[in-house]
Amino acid sequence: MKTIAKTLLATILLMVSFSAFSFAGNGAANISTGTIIYQVTVHVSNDIPMIGNYYYVAVMDGQGKLVAPVQMYNSGKMTYTFLEAGPVKGTRVATLIPVPNAENPDAHFIVPPDVKTGVFAPGSIYNFNLWPTTTRTR
Repeated sequence: MKTIAKTLLATILLMVSFSAFSFAGNGAANISTGTIIYQVTVHVSNDIPMIGNYYYVAVMDGQGKLVAPVQMYNSGKMTYTFLEAGPVKGTRVATLIPVPNAENPDAHFIVPPDVKTGVFAPGSIYNFNLWPTTTRTR
């Protein structure tokens, strides 16, 4: 039953990501004056084991809905850019989401989300910072 639930969650995440992708555009080349830019920087210290492809970087609203497609965390990339049509008044949350069905036996990460509330204006860049830490689980 857990496998079915995880597969369903992964399918829903991918469907939302692909549908939001067509809404969000193709990056900086297609940014219009009505677009809000969120830049999420993931700060991983050298003493943390490799995170690998076990997490998605995401920006959500205050209700947990994705505002742009998730992006796979890549250890060689520090900053991720997300786009949203604006203006928007509300809450935006940057976080790392574990990839469903991915097994990372070495460590589980605690990532406090970065939360911002207010009016997000088109043409503006909003920076979010994530600082993963590890705890061992047995």
